Amino acid sequence: MHRRLLLSVAMLAIGASLLVAASFAGAASSSPSSKSSGVARKGGTLRVNLTEDVDDIDMSISYGATDWGEVWYPAALRLLNYPDAKAPRGSRLAPEAAVGYPKVSNGGRTYDFTIRKGLRLSDGSKVGPKNFVYAIRRALSKKLNSPAGQFVADPGGANIVGAQAVAAQDVPGTPSGVKVRGQHLVITLKKADATFLAKITMPFFQAVSTKMSLTTPIVNVSGNQLPTGGPYYVASREPDRSITLKRNKFYKGKRPHNLDAMQFKIGIAIDPGFREVEAGQADAGPIPPTEHARLGQQYGVNKGQYRVNPSTCVSWLSLNTANSLFGGKPKLRQAVNFVISRNTMVAQYGAFAGQPTDQFLPPGFPGFRNANIYPLSRPNVAKAQSLAKGITGDGKAVYYHTRRNPSPAVMEINRADLAKIGIQLQPKSFAGFDIYDAMGTKGDAHDLGIGGWCQDYPDPYDYINILMYGGSIQAEHNNNYSYFNVPSYNKKMERAAKLIGAARLKAYGNLEIDITKNQAPYASWRVSNTREFFSKRVDPKSIIYSPIYEVTDYAALALK
Repeated sequence: MHRRLLLSVAMLAIGASLLVAASFAGAASSSPSSKSSGVARKGGTLRVNLTEDVDDIDMSISYGATDWGEVWYPAALRLLNYPDAKAPRGSRLAPEAAVGYPKVSNGGRTYDFTIRKGLRLSDGSKVGPKNFVYAIRRALSKKLNSPAGQFVADPGGANIVGAQAVAAQDVPGTPSGVKVRGQHLVITLKKADATFLAKITMPFFQAVSTKMSLTTPIVNVSGNQLPTGGPYYVASREPDRSITLKRNKFYKGKRPHNLDAMQFKIGIAIDPGFREVEAGQADAGPIPPTEHARLGQQYGVNKGQYRVNPSTCVSWLSLNTANSLFGGKPKLRQAVNFVISRNTMVAQYGAFAGQPTDQFLPPGFPGFRNANIYPLSRPNVAKAQSLAKGITGDGKAVYYHTRRNPSPAVMEINRADLAKIGIQLQPKSFAGFDIYDAMGTKGDAHDLGIGGWCQDYPDPYDYINILMYGGSIQAEHNNNYSYFNVPSYNKKMERAAKLIGAARLKAYGNLEIDITKNQAPYASWRVSNTREFFSKRVDPKSIIYSPIYEVTDYAALALK
């Protein structure tokens, strides 16, 4: 499942970048750090079993849950970052590479960051403003097809002056709105954007080496080919086999770095991977769906080794509106929403898996209003059949799902349900994040795909515009998995993006209900929980659930 970040709700309430300047005035300069104490010892190697590989190891492309939470949170050095702490402190942006918060001027359009002196990447090279400029250039690279470009070159959101022109270049230069003046990094937007600081804090925009290619992604890693400035760095990566993070000897910041290394083994089956953790042969890993009830009973929930925490991640079926089956047929897409068995689908994930939903904004999320559009507990087959009558064509539908359990079981539930409205699934399975690469490639053959979305920051733009704005569809690494591109709705999204405060949330709330009810480009079905299990070697006092990445903070872990 793709991974998204979180911005402090307090910051969202400010409503406009112009007011951010006032809120930052006089703020103390500090680095994200953990105040937790009593960790048993420093040193040792954390052993993690992964069933599937990360989305990508190149930070300019990497956009997966494991990538951001377990790799880039320990390894990246950002202008601002989130403390290694529980909520609420762990969800409030604090300066990291920057000396204090930026000075905001020019009507909320210009941000002036002062970069600390003495920072170094893991290869020993000095960190300055140029490393953050280079990250922006790589994000805009046409050859890299980075998903990060839309966050800094978006006419409806954060749009750095000159960014769109750079994105059209074969070798991306520096946008005219990005300037370096000594230790100062000055970024100017075309218009104020209240979410810019959350966006520039994403791992895409960490300090990167200027030796990295602007056009060719990093795939394999050995030595210091992928230097980073955080507490750890990626020392090695062999696709589909292993990733190793080691402590960055040049890191002098305040963030915790108890472990010597983190070793990720990839391609480990769920059952043996879990058994290794329970036996103490590994320290974290997958959990079979059938084990959650026992773990909760045996170990307790959030008392030690077994942890359950809520998330903002929404699971859905994308309905490809660019293909003949669902294209131009909102009634058929509505029929899918009426006929799927949401409760049964959620149940495949075991105890504490989350709750069924029919909307793509999570309950309680800014702008969310519960509209009760589609059935959660029991499908309305008669309604679905009435909507689908005579418009299914030959009924054949290419269906993408992952190989990891229980995705195949969910596919079989969908196969049985959709057959009731004349749709015959032709399943195709993928390993891990390969499914997103496939669904995110323009012109791909899928009709339905199972996936999910987690927030970047608590603003409905991140779900509605990012998932469904037709103007952002690109050749690769596309996030509009339903290829929804309706001019009238594109304009509604553009108008909503220009609003602030209560008016913004109301507009997005209405728009989300409108799209879900009348267009149905997705069939949402679950809001999930994060469930984790650790070996007895892991000191439970060091287990901190990050409210940003919605996983345990590996940088803060310590072994007994």
